[in-house]
Amino acid sequence: MKYALAIFVLISAAILFVRFNTVQLASPLQKSKRSVETRYMGICDGSAAIRLDNKTLLVAYDEVNTLFAFDISGGRPVAEKTISGLLGISDVEIDIEAVAVSNNVVWWIGSHGRTKKGKEAPNRRMLFATNLPNRTLTDLKVVVAPVDVLGILATSKVTSAYFTQDVLKRSPKEGGVSIEGLAVSPDGQLIIGFRSPLTNAGGLSGNALIVRMDLAMGDFNMSVASAVELNLNGRGIRDIVRHGNTYSILAGAVSNGGTPAFYKWDGAGFLQNLPVDGIKKLNPEALVKLDDGWLIISDDGKQKRADNNAKDGNRTCDKIRKKNPQHALHENVYFRGITLAD
Repeated sequence: MKYALAIFVLISAAILFVRFNTVQLASPLQKSKRSVETRYMGICDGSAAIRLDNKTLLVAYDEVNTLFAFDISGGRPVAEKTISGLLGISDVEIDIEAVAVSNNVVWWIGSHGRTKKGKEAPNRRMLFATNLPNRTLTDLKVVVAPVDVLGILATSKVTSAYFTQDVLKRSPKEGGVSIEGLAVSPDGQLIIGFRSPLTNAGGLSGNALIVRMDLAMGDFNMSVASAVELNLNGRGIRDIVRHGNTYSILAGAVSNGGTPAFYKWDGAGFLQNLPVDGIKKLNPEALVKLDDGWLIISDDGKQKRADNNAKDGNRTCDKIRKKNPQHALHENVYFRGITLAD
């Protein structure tokens, strides 16, 4: 009887422990009871996005060097601003893939990868910062000049083994470099998340890589603080967002296909995979924290849609925007977002 009572007490304590930890780490996405799809017109991908205020999103589209302001509720842009001139560069795409905000400074980062054909793309190799602009974007300005992060990573003792000359010469889909996540830690470090390479030889399998970088804002000196490997079941990082002392991570395949996933990370050793309703409907690209949940943004650039101007009546969204006479005004030029609320 004594043994039975002791076993009962131990089992009860274990159950309470699991319940307590599950409650502490549960995500609003996990508790969502409904999902709402929203269309953002005029571009095909919100490759990076933040909230400007309670009703406005600031969005980058990786095909152009332009930032767009949208109502969170969807529709066409309320404002847009080309940034090539502000950065003193050509209009060749920066391929902006991630954004993070800290103390009214908005950090933007290009993919730092080569083109699909493996050619060098200097405009993609930049991290820079702007102010947090108003909804009209009329006051947008660059506050930190561009820097090439990859040059630092390739020469640092902490990360040089991940970024060998072989890796630097590959295209992103072949296990080369592709940055798609950016956050700022509570102590001011930049948290850079890589879709590729993964950590095994060839860069297409293994763990996902996160690099922490220290900032010395005076001269914009940067140094590598540490590298962290996360087991995302063969996926790379598509976005990372800090809220409080924890991080939410969107994960997806290095190349095409695969099943996306959502993780919670404590910034150290604890990682939890959380189920998310509706995520499989999208090609998840960016994550935005809302007051009562999350907005998951889809990369719809390669999604085929009706285009009467095409020979077969269909084109990808990116091609409709480029080739149809209506361009950004075409009704099938849009990216989707799913709002997951409590």
